[in-house]
Amino acid sequence: MKIPKIYRRSLYISMSLLFLTGLVAWIAYLGISPETETTGLLYLIRSTGLKIHGGMAMIVLIVLGALIPNHIVKSWKIKKNKPSGTILVSVLVVLILTGYFLYYSDEVLRNISSMIHIALGLLFPVFLVGHILSSRTYRHKKKNPRI
Repeated sequence: MKIPKIYRRSLYISMSLLFLTGLVAWIAYLGISPETETTGLLYLIRSTGLKIHGGMAMIVLIVLGALIPNHIVKSWKIKKNKPSGTILVSVLVVLILTGYFLYYSDEVLRNISSMIHIALGLLFPVFLVGHILSSRTYRHKKKNPRI
């Protein structure tokens, strides 16, 4: 099922901002030393980036919620693009859970969640683009069955 333009734009903009704010916060974190852990420009960039990242995550959750009945469930029923959709939804679920654990878990689970969240967050655009390209290939084959 093709996503209506308004949802598609909302999704791409919110996910792009979510990715960029997470990337900026992570890069700033890499530059923070023990002496500047709670002060300095990199700390300010990281903390501001994480605040914006958290806000963008809430917006992305709203947009994803709108996609569940209109895109995910309908596509699942007609078995369209099921493998890449399943992978994409699984990655999103893990990102949501690890994001939750970053704030509401003990130190051990927080450290594990952080590594998983960063790795999947950095790879997320690959999963999303793969799903989009897979969908376009599916639509093209449906229109031109001989190809």
